[in-house]
Amino acid sequence: MRTITKVELEEFRLDINRFVATEENKENLSMLKIYADDRKDLKHILELIKKGNLKRASQRIYKLDSDVKAVIPKSLYDEVMCYYS
Repeated sequence: MRTITKVELEEFRLDINRFVATEENKENLSMLKIYADDRKDLKHILELIKKGNLKRASQRIYKLDSDVKAVIPKSLYDEVMCYYS
């Protein structure tokens, strides 16, 4: 397996910060909560990756909805999911 770079981690962090409710969803409190929960999950996954716990990160990624998985940069996603079992 390859080393995950600081650039990939920073890209992921920035993508997480950009993952916010759309204008049409901002009036819907339940959608705002869903987006907040998804960002929290993504931040937790980022921390697991930073700590080198790729197996646990892959298990958390597996449980995400597809649209939330899409926030993770593809190269990072592919690398982490190699650890899924």
